[in-house]
Amino acid sequence: MFVVANSTYNSHNGSDDLPLHPKTKLPLLSFKSHLQDPNRFLSGWNCGLRFEISSRILFSDKLVVLDLSFNALSGQFPSKFAEPPKKSRIVLLDLSHNQFYGDIPLTITELKSLQVLFLSHNLLTGEIPARIGNLTYLQVIDLSHNSLSGSIPLNIVGCFQLLALILSNNNLFGEIQPELDTLDSLKILDISNNKISGEIPLTLAGCKSLEVVDFSYNNLSGGLNDAITKWLNLRFISLARNKFNGSPPAWLFSFQILSSLEKMWSLRALDLSHNSLLGQIPENISSLGNLTLLNLSYNYFSGIVPTKQGYWRFPGTFAENPDLCVESPGERCQTKSLPVVPGKTFEEEMEGPISLWVFSISAFVSFYVGITTLFCSAKTRSYILQTKV
Repeated sequence: MFVVANSTYNSHNGSDDLPLHPKTKLPLLSFKSHLQDPNRFLSGWNCGLRFEISSRILFSDKLVVLDLSFNALSGQFPSKFAEPPKKSRIVLLDLSHNQFYGDIPLTITELKSLQVLFLSHNLLTGEIPARIGNLTYLQVIDLSHNSLSGSIPLNIVGCFQLLALILSNNNLFGEIQPELDTLDSLKILDISNNKISGEIPLTLAGCKSLEVVDFSYNNLSGGLNDAITKWLNLRFISLARNKFNGSPPAWLFSFQILSSLEKMWSLRALDLSHNSLLGQIPENISSLGNLTLLNLSYNYFSGIVPTKQGYWRFPGTFAENPDLCVESPGERCQTKSLPVVPGKTFEEEMEGPISLWVFSISAFVSFYVGITTLFCSAKTRSYILQTKV
């Protein structure tokens, strides 16, 4: 395989065309500080370097892992990455944290062996390829932090081994497809910060392996249905900043499955803030012993929350619920002293676990590929046989 990278320097108006990764940029700035520049020719140099992928790049049919993340790469999405040899063995493609722009080529769906696809933190536009479901071995898709539009393609259910689907921070619209319930191995579903509308389909109850769900910052509406009660392994869920309305269902604070009365003991974070939910707060809120974050602020809950419920564990939980009274020692009820800003945000609670989980998957795939390649090669088998004789 031959990889040729071109680099160009740009310093228009003293601004960075492309911010480098801190580990790269800081040493360059340190080097600049030791240079003598009496005429200030380097005054506009802020290390705004730009690198592009050469069109002459060639792929080896033995390539299994391609990781070019955090490399200050720019230009249109390289078509060569989506047009490998006919017998492609690529299982992990990571182009995240660069400045690639343009559409995701449809030919990327021809990478039949692909298991992990990281294209996050770029400038990609257009729609998610309609035939992405052709990648039946895919386990992780991360297209977050781009400018993708359109709806989530229904064909994505063809990725039946999918463990993580991360599409946050784009311009996606449309409704959540009921057919997503066929992804019964899915553990992470993050479509936050988009323009998704409609209700949560009841059929999502079929996604029984879900551990992390983030639907925040969308236009979802309707009431909270019982699909969530089937997610027994749920650890983090945010439905914040949507248009959900009505009274919360009876299971919301007991987290009991109506049929089997099993509890979701693993739940650690629940954020329903900035919606239009109403009704009274159930008295068993203090029984949620494993919760580290609970945010019900900016809704229309009403009634009285007794001190014994243990709300003090979650600062700001009930802020900006104008008809809600919270008892305090020595006083019957108060609303004025409620903290307005919660002590911890859902993003802070989730950032570490999601990153670690996705990294673990990619590391496992890389390790698996390395071991498989090593012990399946003819030379290695021949060497092992010779040493045993």
